This record gives sequence, C-alpha cells and structure tokens, in this order.
Amino acid sequence: MPTGEAIKTGILLFVGNAFLVFLAVIAFGYWARKAWGDLVAALAGAVLVAGFVYFPTQSVDFLKKIWELVFT
Repeated sequence: MPTGEAIKTGILLFVGNAFLVFLAVIAFGYWARKAWGDLVAALAGAVLVAGFVYFPTQSVDFLKKIWELVFT
C-alpha cells in the first residue's frame, strides 16, 4: 500500500532547495553591499535550512538533544 513518503520527500527537497537558492541570492546581495552582519545571518540560516532539507532525522534528533540539555 503506497504511503506517499516518496512524494513528501520530493516536495520537501524541492521547496528546501528553492529556499536555499533564495537565501544564496540574498547572501550575494549582502556581500555586494558589504553588509557583513546580514551576510553572516543569511549564511547561518542557510546552514540551518540545509540541515533540515538534507538531514531531517539527524537535525530533529540534534534539536531534541539540545532541548534536553537546556531544560532538564
């Protein structure tokens, strides 16, 4: 019985990659304007999004571990 997991994964990859391209364009604009703080923030966001797009299970596990360390 099909579960739709392949479709969900494909959609998440497409949307995630589109968002990464969007962040890359924004980061290039910040680099061109020499807005270094904004550039660093955009790159940090891109790293976070890339983690969730390409390694969703590991990213969620990592955030769960951080949550446990902080709040237990």
